[in-house]
Amino acid sequence: MKIDLTVIIPYYNESKTIVKTLNLLIKQSYQPKKVILVNSSSTDNTSNLIDEWIKKTDLKDIIFKNIFQNTNLPSSSKNVGIKYSDTRFIAFMDCDLDFEHNWLKCQYNYLIEEKLDIVFGSVELSGNSSIDISSVAHTYGYKKKRECIPGSVLKKEVIDEVGIFKEFRSGYDPFWRNKVKIKELKYRIAPNRIVTYMGVNYAKNYK
Repeated sequence: MKIDLTVIIPYYNESKTIVKTLNLLIKQSYQPKKVILVNSSSTDNTSNLIDEWIKKTDLKDIIFKNIFQNTNLPSSSKNVGIKYSDTRFIAFMDCDLDFEHNWLKCQYNYLIEEKLDIVFGSVELSGNSSIDISSVAHTYGYKKKRECIPGSVLKKEVIDEVGIFKEFRSGYDPFWRNKVKIKELKYRIAPNRIVTYMGVNYAKNYK
């Protein structure tokens, strides 16, 4: 099933993970109409890897766009993706995250069935080393499910109501989520875990 939805993915130096992310997208049980990848001023060959993957892959009539507009923040890159989306629904995903092949299906159906404006993604952090686990435990909470922007699915009209993301490096996502709640839009958090980190959850070392 194809849905009138655009997946927006910012990326910065994701050469190690980008192909896996693209393959997870193309295998979604519900297919998006469009995928917009926005280069956040990468210094590696991620953009070339995306272009090569697009050329050699059966895209199943999904429109893939690889865009560079000199953005250097995840928030500003997301805003570029929003600008270029022309579908009824929008979804957000990040490159360093793992997600199931039924991610879009579950989130989209939940939004429609519950008559919601937005379903936030959810993440469970556990860490992959003693330092990483300790950092997670003292910040987000060890194996505690948290709402997040990656994995979220929403009606595009939510952007008209709430506005785009504030363009600063950290903290833009909880700031935007709080605006959704203040506006009293109909929202829920994904009932199941949606995303997990492919590698380090929080920090490689104390520094």
